[in-house]
Amino acid sequence: MRNVVFTGSLRGHELATAYASADVFVFASQVETFGNVVLEAMASGLPVIAYDYACAHQYLVHNVSGWLSPLGQKDHFIQQIYQLPSVQQLREMGIQACRKVQQSGWQLPVQQLEQAFYQVVKESSVDFT
Repeated sequence: MRNVVFTGSLRGHELATAYASADVFVFASQVETFGNVVLEAMASGLPVIAYDYACAHQYLVHNVSGWLSPLGQKDHFIQQIYQLPSVQQLREMGIQACRKVQQSGWQLPVQQLEQAFYQVVKESSVDFT
């Protein structure tokens, strides 16, 4: 493949420049539990190719804001890379990715954590009153 860049670890201005110059973000990790880089890429307007796991599973919409491959199926993952659409379609998907991140604030995770606490208290034999 031509025009593929493996940047390694980047920070600050270099990271922002890399996101701004990219057409798509490929996240090949199968063990990263949250994956801030997925959200960073989406917030930068990039569609993401990732495994259907953890952060990518929660935030990406397959064929809308990126592509999800079943966890552990590297052939499927690689196929997603080779079948990238036109640059215009990538831009449209990047806009959808950015919108998804903008809609996802702290409210939902806080509500989920709060519900988990309520469930633990409800199932506990300890009297909290």
